[in-house]
Amino acid sequence: CIFRPRQLHDTRRPPLVVLHGGPSIPSNYLLPIVNGVTDRTVIFYDQFGCGKSSRPSNAKQQPFSIDLMVEHLNLLISKQWGLQKYHLLGHSFGGILAYEFLASLSESDRAACRSLILASAPTSA
Repeated sequence: CIFRPRQLHDTRRPPLVVLHGGPSIPSNYLLPIVNGVTDRTVIFYDQFGCGKSSRPSNAKQQPFSIDLMVEHLNLLISKQWGLQKYHLLGHSFGGILAYEFLASLSESDRAACRSLILASAPTSA
């Protein structure tokens, strides 16, 4: 779900990518964020099998594999959305996913993430 898509590539105001908790809860409960973040695009990423997201096409893949979600998120951010800069907010399990996603990137790719917000995310695994 993308709010204010016309601002998606505004480099002065990089979009906020929001990762929901769960992993089985869709992002709907986080939608009020758009009322507080009014100056940029807000993207709500539904993890595989949640909300408006589909399940992996390969039946052998586990829909809730962190590695698979990290790979999918990377494809969306870098290829489908083509984001050069972005902010990342991870709530609960989304915080784990945000951390694992950033840890998987090279230092130069990680620099595209202008800020990281971990909300109600565990501090250790």
